Amino acid sequence: MSIIDLGILDRFFDEVCDKEIEILEDIAGDCVNETQSLAKQIQNSFTVKDWEVFNRSAHSMKSTSKALGGVKLSAHAEEMEHTSADYKKPDFDPSALTENVALLNAMVVEFTEALRNEVAKNGGSI
Repeated sequence: MSIIDLGILDRFFDEVCDKEIEILEDIAGDCVNETQSLAKQIQNSFTVKDWEVFNRSAHSMKSTSKALGGVKLSAHAEEMEHTSADYKKPDFDPSALTENVALLNAMVVEFTEALRNEVAKNGGSI
């Protein structure tokens, strides 16, 4: 399965962008920037154990990536969001998130590259 659900991305391009490549370039470019920024926020908040920021950033990553077909990345971010939601509980164990953060970073690289490639296939660039 591809990192991007092309059916979702195609529908987005058709329905939201009205098949205007310039609109897709703008939105996809913003998505790439936001996704990379959120990945950094997740990494930084994990390092300093700021679970509230971690949880909020994972939630935002879930929504941002899903809109343009990043369903695998969105699902992974959702899992991280749910795992970190227990940060206020005394038995919260953040070690369960260690592998998830590393995998998220790899998925973000894969997602942003795939999104760039798909925009290029439609004659655009980001």
